[in-house]
Amino acid sequence: MRVIHPKSFIDDPTRMYRAIRYGVRYGFQIIQDTLALIPDARIFIEKLSAQRIRHELELILEEENAISMLEWLNELDLLKPIHPVLSFDESASSRMANLHKFRDLQRISPWNIDRWDGNKHVLGWLLWLLPLSHHEIGALNLRLQFTADLLGSLFAASWIFADLSTFASLKPSQCVERLGPYSLDAIEAVYFVARDEKTREVFFKYLSEWRHVKPHITGDDLKERGLEPGPKYAKILRRLRAAWLDGEVKTKEEEMKLLEDLLKDYK
Repeated sequence: MRVIHPKSFIDDPTRMYRAIRYGVRYGFQIIQDTLALIPDARIFIEKLSAQRIRHELELILEEENAISMLEWLNELDLLKPIHPVLSFDESASSRMANLHKFRDLQRISPWNIDRWDGNKHVLGWLLWLLPLSHHEIGALNLRLQFTADLLGSLFAASWIFADLSTFASLKPSQCVERLGPYSLDAIEAVYFVARDEKTREVFFKYLSEWRHVKPHITGDDLKERGLEPGPKYAKILRRLRAAWLDGEVKTKEEEMKLLEDLLKDYK
C-alpha cells in the first residue's frame, strides 16, 4: 500500500488508521516511503474530532485481527497521539487474545443478556482499558467522548477489576450488593479475564444465578400487613433476598418466619 500524494496523511490523519486496518485484514505491506510520512503527520491527529478517531478505533476493535492492528499502531506510535494513556502492551494483548471467543460465548452464554449487534466494539474497549484508573478513563473520555452507556461500563469495569482479588471471599449476598449497581457488560469483561478459579466461579454464579434471586414477599405483601411505605420496604426486601442467597432460608415458610421476626422491629 502507498499514499497517492505526500500530504495524504496530513490532509486526513484517519488514513493512517485505515492503512493499518486494511493492511492487517488483507495481508498488505505498507511501502517504506509511505511509512516515512507518518512521523510528520502525527501532530495532526490531535486535530481529529472525537467522533472520527473513536470511530476508527471502534472499526479496528470489531476486526478479527484487532490485536495485530493495535500492536502495529502502538509500534508506529499512533496511539499516544490520540491520548497519552492509550497504549497496547503485552498485558493488553493477553486480555484481548480471546476477544472473538468471548464474543461467541456472549451469544450462547447461560445468562442470556440482550445485546445490540451494533455494539460489537464494547467488549474490546472494556478488555483493552480495564487497568486504567477512574481518573484516566475520565481524561480519555474528554478526548474520545464515549457514549454514556460505554463510559459507565468503563468506569464500572475499572472499579471491579481493581478490587478483583476481594470477590472470592464474599458471601453471595455481599457479591450481589457489590456488583448489582454495575453494568452486565463490565461484569462480563472482568469475568472473562479473571484467572483465579474461585473468583471466576463467583462471577459466573452472579451472572447466571444470583442476580435473578428475589424474595417471594413483595412490597404489596408488606403493605397488606399494615407496614407504612418507606425506606424500610427496601431494607426488609434486601434482607430477605440476602437470606435466600446465603442459604439462610430455603423455603417460603422459612422466609415467612424471617419476615415475622423482621416486622417485630417495626411495630
